Amino acid sequence: MNNIAANVNQNGDFSGNVDLQPGSNRVTFAVYVDGMKTNEKTIQVTYSPSTSPSTGGALVLSPVLKPTEGGIVVVVTATQTTDADGNPAMKAALDADTISKAVAELQKLGNNASNIVVEVPDSQQTAIVTVPAQALASAAASIEGAALIVKSGSASYKLPASLLDTAALAKQLGVSEDHIQVTLTITKITGTNATAIAEAAAAAGGKLIGDAYDFQISVQAGGKTIDINNFKDQYVERTLLLNGLVPSHSSVIVFDPGTKSLTFVPARFTQADDSTTATFKRTGNSIYAVVAASKSFQDTKGHWAQADIDLLASKQLAKGVTDNYFVPDRSITRAEFAALLVRTLGLVEDDWNNTFSDVHSGDWYAAAVATAAQAGLIQGYEDGTFRPNQAISREQLAVLASRAKAFVTKMAGSLSTTALRGFSDADAISSWAQSAMAEAVNSGLMNGLSDSILAPKNQSTRAQAIVILKRLAIQLELMDKN
Repeated sequence: MNNIAANVNQNGDFSGNVDLQPGSNRVTFAVYVDGMKTNEKTIQVTYSPSTSPSTGGALVLSPVLKPTEGGIVVVVTATQTTDADGNPAMKAALDADTISKAVAELQKLGNNASNIVVEVPDSQQTAIVTVPAQALASAAASIEGAALIVKSGSASYKLPASLLDTAALAKQLGVSEDHIQVTLTITKITGTNATAIAEAAAAAGGKLIGDAYDFQISVQAGGKTIDINNFKDQYVERTLLLNGLVPSHSSVIVFDPGTKSLTFVPARFTQADDSTTATFKRTGNSIYAVVAASKSFQDTKGHWAQADIDLLASKQLAKGVTDNYFVPDRSITRAEFAALLVRTLGLVEDDWNNTFSDVHSGDWYAAAVATAAQAGLIQGYEDGTFRPNQAISREQLAVLASRAKAFVTKMAGSLSTTALRGFSDADAISSWAQSAMAEAVNSGLMNGLSDSILAPKNQSTRAQAIVILKRLAIQLELMDKN
């Protein structure tokens, strides 16, 4: 446009800024293909500084709104800048008027259209999108399930419009809600962190597939910034597009730059033609990547649960007692199962707190227990203890699984106990566990030790816990059914 390169997305839509002088201006649009001009169009634009002081003498083209599957694509101008770490970035800014127009178009579309999609060119390492927090809140109030989806290169970030508590954030920032800006950032990982992820994957017996990306959300107002890294009980969905088909044991992992460790993230893989899309969700932000690994243990060969143990170990969810031994038939403690459940659900671990008198800050399970308690997955005893090293019973495990389902689905479990009628020891089930045990049996999450014996008070083994967690993850669509 007037010899200034415009931003063009993969659909061929373009946007850009043109400097104007007061009065009449000619704006020429020229199209080039492989360096050759193929089309040209000139329009006349009249610019009056007094009527448009905020544009700074630039023609700002109104964002183009285009219907897409499940929503509206907003084609906006992206400008080159740098991110907070000095990395080169492309930045797109959405204003309240654009969001309002997008919401109006969603309402016209109907059919559960709820996504406002922004595509940022991946010509730089980082993609940044800013939007007023109050505009997101208005979208959430107008459209059920409204979300802002940011796409850049091989990555996408789906931000629920209702995710942020703008009133609480305004109080923290000391401003009114209409002053808060939300910033979404997607950064392709390069350099030392990329090397560290590849090395961690190799140490786990696998390899990194594609690029790793750092997903971040922050809010700004009054010269202050708050990073939002823990969404508590809300999941945020992201995707990574991979070239080719990936091995069946592949998993999405979250990378901790401090410990150089990899941890399981709930994910599902969809294959189409010569590509694979990893769709994953977690209750926080961080660095994510896809890793293909294969892990087994010397003491699980031929074990009835070997396939499930190997799968969850390969996905960086199950951990051995040592690198070579899993000890599948040993009883599993309440702390061990709480840690496994937190990882299975993809929860961001909270800092230790003094919830239970017998869980201390130096304990390896302290953060996981605190997180599970905060999420309502576990409860302590009347004396204020958690008894972390006590073996967990089958009925206790069923209760935790039921609470995990309620956490993910936001729906209470069934209170029916009909499924227990076929077991001769049903009367041995504690009253507080009866509906959860029935739900576990009815859903196929838990089987009896025989057709007539459920053994609710028996200690659960590490192998039994892994099998139940795998079934739970599949039922909650946190993992593919391999």
